[in-house]
Amino acid sequence: PEDDAERTSADGKTSSVHFFHFPFNKAQKVAFRNPDTQVILGSDHPEYAHMSVLSRETIEELSRDFSN
Repeated sequence: PEDDAERTSADGKTSSVHFFHFPFNKAQKVAFRNPDTQVILGSDHPEYAHMSVLSRETIEELSRDFSN
């Protein structure tokens, strides 16, 4: 869990998404780190359907969050 922090801007707005959590098993971590794996992040929310291919730089940075 993240520490509670002030995330409201000077004009009183707060971001709608603060954190994403995705549970990964060991095999998924290996696949995520594999340079040949294309990682796509997507949302199928009716008000915001979107998909984005993550860059290798982003994947490497996110991989640092894995504990092993």
